[in-house]
Amino acid sequence: MGIKVQKLSEISESYFLYTISKSSDSITMGEYNYFEGHRQLWYQIAHARVQHRGKFDYPIALAIHLGEVLRAYKIESWRSEQTKLGSTEADTIVESFWEFSGSNLENQVLIGITLVDDTGNVIQMPEIGYLYIN
Repeated sequence: MGIKVQKLSEISESYFLYTISKSSDSITMGEYNYFEGHRQLWYQIAHARVQHRGKFDYPIALAIHLGEVLRAYKIESWRSEQTKLGSTEADTIVESFWEFSGSNLENQVLIGITLVDDTGNVIQMPEIGYLYIN
């Protein structure tokens, strides 16, 4: 029994992928704590790509470790986090960080699948920690 793989180019649905650390994937952690611990704030997420025309273009988030899909979540909403640049009252507030709220999709078909490119190489996640499919 080998590793199950899926080419990104063969996926027609839209997904938001984000990197997680498998070392923190623990059965004792519980799903709520796992979700809360990993749905981090992303810097300069392309909110325009996430929501426009009144709907979410990326309705499902996939938690990825070394190309393998470990968890899937239905994205129910996004919120921005106001971040202050500097430490005085006159400093600029920047809304650059975003996080999503969602629910676990434990039966999502890509869970346990390793995502690869067209040449069969495991996908490389960008340094910012997330990417979009379609």
